Amino acid sequence: MVISIRTIKKRMKNRLQKNTPVKELVYLEIQQEMDIMLEEMIIKIISKFNLSEDKKLTEKHFNLGIYPTMMEQYNRLDSYGLSNTIGEEE
Repeated sequence: MVISIRTIKKRMKNRLQKNTPVKELVYLEIQQEMDIMLEEMIIKIISKFNLSEDKKLTEKHFNLGIYPTMMEQYNRLDSYGLSNTIGEEE
């Protein structure tokens, strides 16, 4: 498990209007998506390391692996018209 449902609930509660109901399934879906994203990220980072001749996995491999993943997420949001909301504060 990447992130606990308790943590997800706390973070959502801090951003939602008071007494906003949330279906329990939403927390489970977020948790599952986070697990998938972590696995994909690990695979991509290790792939970049394996393609190099380096002896040690470093932040260079992390950066090479993570930036394409971040762009994929951005493009996914963009396809829903949500990319312009990234980083907006309430």
